[in-house]
Amino acid sequence: MLVLRRWFVKNSIHSLRVRILLGFLLVSLTTLSIATIGYWYQKQSAQLSRLRSLSEKVTLEIVRMQKAEAEFNSISVLQKDFFVSGKDTSLIQYEVSYASMVVTLHQLKAALPIVMPDAQGDIMRRRIDRMVEKASQMQVSMSAYAAKMRQRGFLNYGILGEMRAAAHSLEQSSQLARIDLLQLRRHEKDYLLRRDLSYFEDAGLLGRRLMDAAVTGRRIEEAALLQRYLSQFEALVSLELQLGLIGEGGLRPQMAAMSTDLSKQVADLNEILLQEALEKGDRYQRVFLALAVTAVLLTLLFSLYFSKQIIRPLRQLTHFIHNEIEGQFKAGGPQLRIHGQHELSDLGADVNAMVLQIRQQLSEITKQGEALAARNTDLTALNKALKQTQEKQAALLRVREKIHSIISHDLRAPVNGMAAYLEIILEDATQITPSMTVKFAGQMLQSVQRLGEMMENLLRWSLFHSGELAYEPKWIHVEESVARCMELYTETASKKSVTIVLGTLAVGQVFADSEMLDFTLRNLITNAIKFSHAGGQVRVHAAMVAAEMIGIHVQDQGVGMAAAQIDRILVHGEHLSTTGTQKEKGTGFGLMLCRDFVARHGGQLTVQSVLGKGTTVTFTLPFQSHAGKGFSSKFVATEASLFEG
Repeated sequence: MLVLRRWFVKNSIHSLRVRILLGFLLVSLTTLSIATIGYWYQKQSAQLSRLRSLSEKVTLEIVRMQKAEAEFNSISVLQKDFFVSGKDTSLIQYEVSYASMVVTLHQLKAALPIVMPDAQGDIMRRRIDRMVEKASQMQVSMSAYAAKMRQRGFLNYGILGEMRAAAHSLEQSSQLARIDLLQLRRHEKDYLLRRDLSYFEDAGLLGRRLMDAAVTGRRIEEAALLQRYLSQFEALVSLELQLGLIGEGGLRPQMAAMSTDLSKQVADLNEILLQEALEKGDRYQRVFLALAVTAVLLTLLFSLYFSKQIIRPLRQLTHFIHNEIEGQFKAGGPQLRIHGQHELSDLGADVNAMVLQIRQQLSEITKQGEALAARNTDLTALNKALKQTQEKQAALLRVREKIHSIISHDLRAPVNGMAAYLEIILEDATQITPSMTVKFAGQMLQSVQRLGEMMENLLRWSLFHSGELAYEPKWIHVEESVARCMELYTETASKKSVTIVLGTLAVGQVFADSEMLDFTLRNLITNAIKFSHAGGQVRVHAAMVAAEMIGIHVQDQGVGMAAAQIDRILVHGEHLSTTGTQKEKGTGFGLMLCRDFVARHGGQLTVQSVLGKGTTVTFTLPFQSHAGKGFSSKFVATEASLFEG
């Protein structure tokens, strides 16, 4: 309190701060009242919504009980599992729905005092108690109904089964007239189909007449069978009367009446809750409207008052600042004067001091202009370097996207092929002949080989472009490398009736990485065999092409390549997977990787091809000792161009 008193002494009633605070407190109290009423109504609405939700859940459970009862009468009573075990999913669902409904009714009763604490709430709670009692009666009746239906039986079970067994015994009796037996069974079937007691009475009259005749004729066994049959028939009719399957009374009509009555009570409860929600909503709207109008009027009054107190000095302030800006804060201008004893007059003095300080700083800013211009030059150079870095990162991202494309497109084909053959074998293994097994094994072997080749190429590709593939050049005899690679594919060429011819290789040593050179030779020889026709020829030879450089040529007489295909591989760096003359499948980017390996050595890979006549692939390598010192800078430029492209 002492702090508040000192604050009010320091800030007089003339202070804009005090006036705005008082107006804010008044509006806040009104708003708080509206918010309190809104919160109370929202809480009441939520409680009513929960009550209605519980009531609707009770309705849903009643519907489920009715559905379970209908399924029991239409399906379960025709299933022998029920008559053997006495258990049924419809009865279980009925019990579950009953238990859920009772729990929900108790929840509804417990929540009522919060929303309806008056006499109407007491009436509603008593009504819910009656609903619980009615639901309990329905559950007891359903249990009794199910027990009696099982006692009644079906086919060879229960009373109906025993009655049919007695009838079959009568049919096997040689002393009973066939026409009498047929008439007796006809009355039985007419009763079961039409549920008409007159057929039961006719069957009783006929059965007793036949039984009297059997007694008179001293056919004791036949009379006992007739007595057993009629007793079971009578017990069946009596039980169906109790169940309500015939006549007007019984359990089934009682259950239907109780279910209808309970549904009506729940509907009445829903209607009462809805009416209560509407009445509370109307009361809230009236109170809310009155408070809202009051708040709006108070806000308008205080807004008009304070706008008059604030706008006048603010206009003076705005006009003064506008004049200073137009005059570019020149020295010797007039000062701002705001009359009164409030915060805006203090603000005027602060603005005067600020303008004076701005005038002083303008001169300093002018002097610092040249220094800022020099710094801008440095920033421009820094931005240029940053742009170059971003371009390099973009090039690396394009390489990564190309690798992802190869993985998602080409690795799936051999795996899916193997999976397809395995599915055929697993689905009908007994029908697979040895020849089919050999065929499938061969196809899967090709897929595995292709997958292995593709994984090896992909690994080399990723290592090469990430800079992790070791480059260890040394002096290598070309003859040995070519002979070693040709030996690997002699058998493959022989199977396809393709001849590999070794031409002139008298070029001595080359300065190259052994693994990269072998990989390049293997890929080019493999491609030449793959695209050659049976009886064709693959020729490998080497010769000088320029100073300090030799060219190694791999030539075939196969299908050839179009100029557009060569351009897409060597210029644009695309991977193309095509099939050979005998449907051989490739990885799609071996030739592209060969191009990069050759470029790593400072050489160049070229392709000359004519469709239908064949292809010649040539790559160059350094072959003199001082070449290793002379091509490193050339390779750096080549590798940079690959990443940028």
